[in-house]
Amino acid sequence: MRGQPPSALQSSAARCLLIPIYEIRFFGDLRLMTKTQPAPPHISNTDQTLVLSSLEHDQLVGVKKQHIPRRHFNGPELVVLWALRLYLLFMMAVVAYQVWTAAH
Repeated sequence: MRGQPPSALQSSAARCLLIPIYEIRFFGDLRLMTKTQPAPPHISNTDQTLVLSSLEHDQLVGVKKQHIPRRHFNGPELVVLWALRLYLLFMMAVVAYQVWTAAH
């Protein structure tokens, strides 16, 4: 590297610092995921019971109903769930056979 002009040295150093675009996207997503939300204001139990007691039945049901999104499982979790389903079907067959043999 001694015989190279300074611009060649700078460009080779710059090439070492280049970050692939997929890494930049990953770290950008990571930063978005790690942002903390501001803490909601504290609501005391007396305030909450006062509000819930003043609601009508339909309003109370609407307040208590929270939408929980569907969870998407990865490979090992799916294998465990399918194994439990098959085990359940097998045990139902065993119980049905035991009931049938006891009845005869």
